[in-house]
Amino acid sequence: MRGDDLSRLRVVAADGEARDFAEGEFPLALGGPATAVELGGLPLAAHLGLDGGEVFIQPAAGGVPVACNGALLSASRWLRDGDLIRIGEHRLRCQGDGDGDGDGDGDGDGHRDGLILRVVERPVSTGTAAPRLTPPPRAQATPAVELGGRIRPVPYTPPAASSTRRLPGWLPWRSLSLLALVTVLALPAWFLFTARSVAVEFEPEAETVELSGGWLRPKVFDAYLLRPGTYGVIARREGYRDLSTELEVGPESRQVVSFAFAELPGRLSVRTVPPTGGAVWIDETAVGREPLVEHEVDRGARRVRIAAKGYVEHLESIEVEGRGASQEVVAELVPLLAPIGFSSRPDGARIVVDGEELGMTPSTHQILAGDRRLELRLAGYKTARRVFTVEPDTPQELPTVPLAVADGELRVTSEPAGAAVAVDGVFRGTTPLEIVLGAGREHEVVINLAGYVTETRSISLAPRERLDLSIELRPRLGEVEVVARPVGAKLWIDGTPAGGANQVLELAAVPHRVEIRLDGYLPQSRTVTPRPGFRQTVEITLETAEEAASKGIEPVIRTSQGQEMRLIGGARIQLGASRREPGRRANEAQRSVEITRRFYLASHEVSNGQYREFDSEHRSGRAGHVSLERDDHPAVRVSWDDAVRYCNWLSARDSLPAFYRRAGESWVPVRPLNVGYRLPLESEWARAARFPDGENGLKYPWGRSLPVPEGAGNYADVAAAGLLSSSLPDYRDGFAATAPVGSFAPNALGLFDLGGNVAEWVHDLYSLYAGGGGLERDPMGPDEGEFHVIRGAGWMHDSVTELRLSYRDYGADPRPDVGFRIARFLEPVTGAQPPESTE
Repeated sequence: MRGDDLSRLRVVAADGEARDFAEGEFPLALGGPATAVELGGLPLAAHLGLDGGEVFIQPAAGGVPVACNGALLSASRWLRDGDLIRIGEHRLRCQGDGDGDGDGDGDGDGHRDGLILRVVERPVSTGTAAPRLTPPPRAQATPAVELGGRIRPVPYTPPAASSTRRLPGWLPWRSLSLLALVTVLALPAWFLFTARSVAVEFEPEAETVELSGGWLRPKVFDAYLLRPGTYGVIARREGYRDLSTELEVGPESRQVVSFAFAELPGRLSVRTVPPTGGAVWIDETAVGREPLVEHEVDRGARRVRIAAKGYVEHLESIEVEGRGASQEVVAELVPLLAPIGFSSRPDGARIVVDGEELGMTPSTHQILAGDRRLELRLAGYKTARRVFTVEPDTPQELPTVPLAVADGELRVTSEPAGAAVAVDGVFRGTTPLEIVLGAGREHEVVINLAGYVTETRSISLAPRERLDLSIELRPRLGEVEVVARPVGAKLWIDGTPAGGANQVLELAAVPHRVEIRLDGYLPQSRTVTPRPGFRQTVEITLETAEEAASKGIEPVIRTSQGQEMRLIGGARIQLGASRREPGRRANEAQRSVEITRRFYLASHEVSNGQYREFDSEHRSGRAGHVSLERDDHPAVRVSWDDAVRYCNWLSARDSLPAFYRRAGESWVPVRPLNVGYRLPLESEWARAARFPDGENGLKYPWGRSLPVPEGAGNYADVAAAGLLSSSLPDYRDGFAATAPVGSFAPNALGLFDLGGNVAEWVHDLYSLYAGGGGLERDPMGPDEGEFHVIRGAGWMHDSVTELRLSYRDYGADPRPDVGFRIARFLEPVTGAQPPESTE
């Protein structure tokens, strides 16, 4: 047996006749005397021989390796029906031939006529297709070959060294062989009948395909013959991921199954010149640091970004080829640093760039590209500040900076505090106050407080000198005679007991509250401002409640803390704003409201000093560097609940019923409504602030137009610009944050700061109103809600929306710009019911 090439077999008879067969079968006749048959072309692979009616195979010396049933042959071996011979890449199956009469004519005498060699596997040809094989002509002179192409064995004796033993060829053995032969012939027919034609397609076309499973998987043309069941598929194609999956063969006779390869990503390497270890992003996804080696990236257009400290960010677009292809991005980075020269006049100033000290002027330093902040500092001189721009790798020399002689700092305090301070004729604020003054010259400092002698000082400061100026103001005194009836009445001055009522007092020439009290009588108070050199007399006659009722109602009353409260009558007003009004918000729907109950409203917001009598631990805190803690400033950082508790505390102090009671986690009014202190209703606040005359509504606290006039109130002015993101241009009210209550002119009802200073809590829970309904009478807001209404503008407000009197804010937590004022009904509301609505 020889193999001319790896795809063809050739059988050579003893007389030299040869026959190729690449597929099909080759029969071996077993009649006649013992003969030998050689198979093969070049090189010689094996010999076939016959002895005693049985066939054996013997490997040729030095030929192609030969195996039988998986065992490599080194000596001769008997061949049996069903044996599998492997010669190189060829596999041949032995199969019984004839009916067993031994004469080759198929007459059925019980003996085997021979074996048939069938090719069951051969390698794919790398040359031209093998020619169609035809039997060689019968050679009459050579008895070893019959007509029809059957090869007769020639006598052959195996070598004596062979250990192969033959089995006796007696009759039972021949019958079993015939049965096996029939079985072997039936199996292929059964397989062909049960197999299905399965075409397996790949996108793109596979380079290699391996099927596993089943016991036969022959391929006929472009389809496999497979029995129904599950098969493993492994396919490969360069540039794509190996495809490993399962193939399910169904009962259909013809089937087409398609698979798609997944494309391999490209392999991208990234490095920089010089190496930096910078961060690398691909399409804005961080993928590591350079050098980046063989990073998998999907095919397509990609954007590579490299960020390295000290270098300009590198951006590059690249088309990734994918399919396992390797590509490299080499980025030449541009240094971000540039040499910058610094100089000053005089020399020796410390150079500070973006907060980092670099050295002294004159000198040159490597500075990172971008916008940079420069400070030049020298003792005795003002710090010079500049902003300069550094271009990457671009040297520059900055202009010489002339340094100005430094200012001094003056801190002015007074006793009492709150005195106005003017420097060189310009108002600078109220004590305590810190002022920066030019060094090397004299300044006139004037400290003035109403009721006290004005003090003047001349101040000269050295550069960077800090001087404390503390002034104890001398009061300008005036005499006040207090005459009270009935006898035994007691006197309070500014809330402090001062003994019996009938006496002469020497008081500072500032406003004082004089109050007379006596059990069984209604307390009365007056405000008086003493005048130096002139005695004033205050006469007060106390009355019982019955006497006072018979004479009418007090238009102004005071609490035990001295808060002035003014009586305000009812009115029919319009809440909200027109849709066309600039700055209007969605929660300002117009509503018609009628207020039928007369009420008292405090002239001023509750101050820190007053609130701390209720809560000594309260702190209004600071706004930036500005303190909000002064006693005469409004109390802020007070929650709505805190304000309600203060109202109940003050009611108890003044022997009035508590207006609020606790209901679960909330505070609600006591029913029927009483005359205890409370927060003003939203409608009452609007009546007092927007409709002071009861008829004509104002748009702003000062009128109906902008800009804000001078002295209109405490809003976000230029002094607050350092604390807030925005402020009113060219408006100055003298206060960076809160101001003392009552610092600006009152409105027509004598009420202060309804616009400005701080916004204020009111009684109502917050709600959005639809508007357009009927007339509401004495509304008190919804019964449920999470937030409460806040009305009015404050020191943090500067927009058209916020400055309007119809502006509605809301909240639940304390804020530095929200305080409150108190209110109360003139008379209890007996059997009070929820507010009514009428058409």
